[in-house]
Amino acid sequence: MKVLLIAVAASFSIGIWFGINIGQGNALYENPFTDIDTFYDAHESAEDAGLLEQGSDFIESQKEALQEQAKEKLEEISDKL
Repeated sequence: MKVLLIAVAASFSIGIWFGINIGQGNALYENPFTDIDTFYDAHESAEDAGLLEQGSDFIESQKEALQEQAKEKLEEISDKL
């Protein structure tokens, strides 16, 4: 009897979880209690502050240095072989 009640409770909980996600148009495994607007608000806020552009510029400026370091390490490895 206990196993039956536990199975019913678990099935009900999973059904509610999936039902809310289906109703909201989300994937079944996502958290149905998160507010999707928070992600978009954070992205817009970062974009307005110019953080996305600054990050992109930083990555571009560091790309050549990282490529040179990778080439040096590959040469070291190939010399050891």
